[in-house]
Amino acid sequence: MRKSTKIQNSARGLTVKILTRIEKKAAYSDILLAETLKTSKLSPQDKRLTTILTYGVLRYQNQLDWYIQQTASVPLSKISIDIKIILRSAIYQIFHLDRIPAHAAIHEAVNLAHFFHPKASGFVNAVLRKIQLKYQSPLFAQLKNNSLSQICLSFAHPPWMVKRWLHRYGLKECLTLLGANNCPPPLTIRINTLKVPLTQVNTFLSELKELRPTPLQEGFSTEGPKPLIDTSSFEHGYFEIQGLSSMLVSHILDPQPGEKILDACAGRGGKSTHLAQLMNNKGVIVSLDPFFHKISALAGKAHRLGITILQPICADLLSNPF
Repeated sequence: MRKSTKIQNSARGLTVKILTRIEKKAAYSDILLAETLKTSKLSPQDKRLTTILTYGVLRYQNQLDWYIQQTASVPLSKISIDIKIILRSAIYQIFHLDRIPAHAAIHEAVNLAHFFHPKASGFVNAVLRKIQLKYQSPLFAQLKNNSLSQICLSFAHPPWMVKRWLHRYGLKECLTLLGANNCPPPLTIRINTLKVPLTQVNTFLSELKELRPTPLQEGFSTEGPKPLIDTSSFEHGYFEIQGLSSMLVSHILDPQPGEKILDACAGRGGKSTHLAQLMNNKGVIVSLDPFFHKISALAGKAHRLGITILQPICADLLSNPF
């Protein structure tokens, strides 16, 4: 394999391509990441690194850009998107990933820059070396004052959100929320009780590792194997990947068999299919979304889960007859 191809298809190279497409075309990160990893030949470890880098850079973007603005010789707006993303990714590795040495992150970033923009590799090297020397540890590791700007940079959250939480909850609770919001959520799945009795979860999902119960009886956390969508249990519709907070919404609604429900913002159908499951697949659920690719994904998900009461429609509440 040519060196350039190897770099382009490495974990860091795929991260740059994913993040560049997200920034240029406003692509959905979860969909693009899943599609990219499904067709890549990366090892499970490198797929995990790509996932960590993609979501990490998105989560801490305003903080990462601050480092660039403080160090680069040109304004952030003048730096090309792919070089900017290479810098963000390397800075994220330096300050947020303990297992990757700074010199390794910088070396890989320079190699990537040479592939995307050969003349910019020196610029990338200079910026990252300055950051490494100037900031021996994360500048925002501990709050030295309670100014809005420092809180925003420390936790990489937008000012409007921090202002709102400070006003509603006070400083202590706001900082707790910000810290929790930066913690990656555990991987959780929803058992499809239309196909799997809760008393036989371990039998139907024997290929999944370390299934642990949660406060919701159909919700379980798991360690894999990853990606879960490649398991036969997923293909047979025995479970759906869904966060606990998303599952909780359906329980709050408390749908009953035989009811008629309108899901006005259905997306790819996580809540719609959960509602159908709680209704024992009896009744009618009209699921709306204005994006066809989401409605198509919803229909496929319903078919895999054995749900027949969903009526997916590519529309929104401003469309006739809604």
